[in-house]
Parts: sequence; structure tokens; C-alpha cells
Amino acid sequence: MRGIIVLIIELLVLLAVSALAAAVYCPEVRTGIADYYARRDSRESSAETEARLRQLANREYSLGERCLQGKGAEQDYAEAARWFKKAAEQGLAEAQSKLGNCYYEGVGVEQDSIEAVKWYKLAAEQGDADAQNNLGYCFYYGIGIYQDRNEADKLWEKALKQGHLGAINNYGDSEYYGNAEF
Repeated sequence: MRGIIVLIIELLVLLAVSALAAAVYCPEVRTGIADYYARRDSRESSAETEARLRQLANREYSLGERCLQGKGAEQDYAEAARWFKKAAEQGLAEAQSKLGNCYYEGVGVEQDSIEAVKWYKLAAEQGDADAQNNLGYCFYYGIGIYQDRNEADKLWEKALKQGHLGAINNYGDSEYYGNAEF
């Protein structure tokens, strides 16, 4: 009996890994998922549809994280950036911030600080503390955007109110050094 249970569990794990791999490496699967949610029930309310699309964006973000970290999927930075972009284009702040990091650091995409700032702004406007901190850094040093240390301080203040440790450090250094670079 115990052997049968172990066999069933192994089979379920194999099916789950296969489904994840298919979703990561087959764009048709992702498109099929989106089509499924879009056509699932034409009678569902716009709030229900919005919730389902948000759920899809969260799953895409999760796949990006798995590809970035190599956990549950092969580590592939380009694939991670692709999944982050799909979720970011649907308005998911965490994905927008992570995609901004990809562009800022040149991970999985060509390094582009202007594109990084674009995604940081979108996420920061939604209150994402990481994006607020990173956008503040870009404003402070004029990376990908004009230099504006007052704007940097405003962004760091918003992020530190959320307990972001990097923002606490950056804001404190900015206050200590004033307009000098730290």
C-alpha cells in the first residue's frame, strides 16, 4: 500500500514539473492559459475577469522568478526577463520593478537605464517600495533620467515609510551629505 502511495505522489510531482516546464518553454501554453481565462465564462463580471487576469500576471511573475533563480526551472535570465515583461505589461508592480532591475543591470536584456527608469516609475506610482528606492537612486545620480535630488528624497521617504532598508540608508545618507554625493 505504501509503495502505491509513493508512486502516486511521484506521478503527481512529475505532472506538476511537466506542466511548469511546458508553461515556461512553450509560449503556446501561456497563450492557451490566457485564452482560457478570456473565454472561460462570458457571463462573469469585469471584477472577476480582472481578478483572473491579475492571477495570470502573478503566475507569469512567479515563472520569471523561477527562471531568474533557477528554482523549479532552468536558470535562464532572458526567459526570466520575458516573463517579467508579460506580467509588467499587465500592470503588476512587482514585475515592473523586477523588469526595471533587469534593464538597469543588463540581466537577460541589453542594459538600458532609460528603460529601467520607465519600469521603475510605473511600479513606484503603484507604491512599490523597491521601485521607489531604485528610482530615487536614479534621480539622485541622474541615471537614465535628469538629476533631481529633491525628487530622490521624496521617493526614498515614501519607500522608508514602508520600511525599505535600502531607502532608509539612502535617505539618511542624502540628509547627512546634502547635495554632495555619498
